[in-house]
Amino acid sequence: MIGARDGDNIKFLNSLKYLTEDAIFFKIPLKGDVAVPMKSALQGRDGTIIGQDYRNIAVIAAYQPIGWRLVTKMDKSETFEPLKPLSTIAFTLGGISSIMAIAVCIFVSVSSSRSIKELTDATQKLANEDLGHRIKINRNDEIGTHANSFNDMA
Repeated sequence: MIGARDGDNIKFLNSLKYLTEDAIFFKIPLKGDVAVPMKSALQGRDGTIIGQDYRNIAVIAAYQPIGWRLVTKMDKSETFEPLKPLSTIAFTLGGISSIMAIAVCIFVSVSSSRSIKELTDATQKLANEDLGHRIKINRNDEIGTHANSFNDMA
């Protein structure tokens, strides 16, 4: 879009995609929250912004003063539309990963708890003078070391 200041209004110097009337007769007051990118360009600034356009629709716009004031823009909804399928994929994969992580944690906890329970039961049997009881835990971690120590002690 190309625009210029016309008193206290913005005047567009080219046809506008969503405007059925001739843009040269379409003016927007400089005050208010509409046409923020063009207002920024009219103030001599350049940059990018997510702001309301002349239709009061959120757009992503780049603006630059170049003698006249130039604004290029795209509707925000149109810009982010291609990302919607990606967000669905990301949420699905995140959910599946979370479920798998929880399942692994439950498996590890149950496995460790079972071995600790076996050690506890064997300790009770030893305390009740069952000196022939042995533990059959085949692990290479601290619980396995404790089980081997228990068997040596018994």
